[in-house]
Order: sequence, then C-alpha cells, then structure tokens
Amino acid sequence: MIRWNRRWRRSREGAGTPGEVYAASMVGHGAEAHQTTSPGDRVRGSARPAEQVQRFVRPLAVRGRPVHPVVASLAVGSWLAALVFDVVSWVSSTEWAYARGAWLLTGLGVGVGLVAAQLGAIDLQGIDRSSPALRTGMRHLLAMDLAIVAFALSFVVRTQSEFGFHETASVAALVLSLVGVGALAAGVWLGSSLTYRFGVGVRGPELGKEQEADEGSSH
Repeated sequence: MIRWNRRWRRSREGAGTPGEVYAASMVGHGAEAHQTTSPGDRVRGSARPAEQVQRFVRPLAVRGRPVHPVVASLAVGSWLAALVFDVVSWVSSTEWAYARGAWLLTGLGVGVGLVAAQLGAIDLQGIDRSSPALRTGMRHLLAMDLAIVAFALSFVVRTQSEFGFHETASVAALVLSLVGVGALAAGVWLGSSLTYRFGVGVRGPELGKEQEADEGSSH
C-alpha cells in the first residue's frame, strides 16, 4: 500500500494517468513476487549437504550418552600415559618403576581398546551404506585397529623385560608405541570428522524427544 501511494504521488507529477500508474504498480508488484522465494524454496536452499544426512544416527548409548567415545578415551589416555612413562624412564634414576608402569598402562590400553573397537563396530552398523560417512567410519576403525595391534606388540615386547633397577623401556617397545600413536592420531582425527562433519552420533530433535519420553517413563 505504501509503495502504491508513492507511485500515485509520482503520477501526479507527470508519470501518467492514475490508471497507468496502477497498472505499472501491479506489474512491479508481480516482479517483486517472482523475486521473493517461497517457504519451500527457502527450505530447499537451506538443506544440509549430502555428507550430513546421517546427523541423527543413534549410537550405542546409556541414557542418551554414547558409550564408545568414553571407552575409547580411556584407551587413548592409557597409551599416551605409557608413552610419557617411557620417556621418563630414560631420564629417571628409578628406570624400572616407570618402565613397569608403561608396561601396565600399555596392556590396560590394549584391553580397553579391544572393547572400544567392538562398540565402534556396533555403532558403524547404524550408518547408511550409501552415506560417505560410512567410508570415513571404516577408515577410523582400521586406523584404531592398527593402533591396537602396534600397542599389543609393544606390550609383548615389554613382557620380556625383567624390569631391573636400571632397566629402561626397550627401543623396540618405544618404536612400536610411536607407531601406535601415529595410527592413533589418524584414528582420532577420522573419529572427530564423523562427529563434527557428518554428525554421526549427534542426537537430533526427534531422538531428543524420544529420549526425554523414555527418561520420563523410567522415573
């Protein structure tokens, strides 16, 4: 209405007759309507890319909290702590204590890592086979499995030690642990891509309402 009044005032200044001005205003209004996107167009324009189709994949969880990331974090923490103990054993006066501690932490990480791998394989089955997230998930699983193998071999090498008072961690065990850390870094990177790029395991609004209903019924 405001636009029409402005055009009407311009008509009185020589833009044409009122009928011509009204026709011109209707034509302009039609052009503006064509330029305005419909709600459906806006929805289609804001659609997520294909790589994020799997945002609402449900992982193996306890009360809505995914189990795999927690268990995997315990394994990663054990392996990184073992590597720190290895380094300290080379500069400490009580080498055997840190070498033995690294041996125990490495074995703990292998045991927990095997459990995390099984949980991750279960979560992987919930991803659509046509999604690119599946390929990233497979690479993540392979990288973490390689890390488990490397640390398991390191644990076997460490087991052969007698942990003498001035006996440090062997070079072979340290090299295997470094290989494991490299595979671990790649696996963690790919795992973060599953969450932050593809949204795998992120609970959406629909699952959130379902989970709230489940928690409400449990009380």
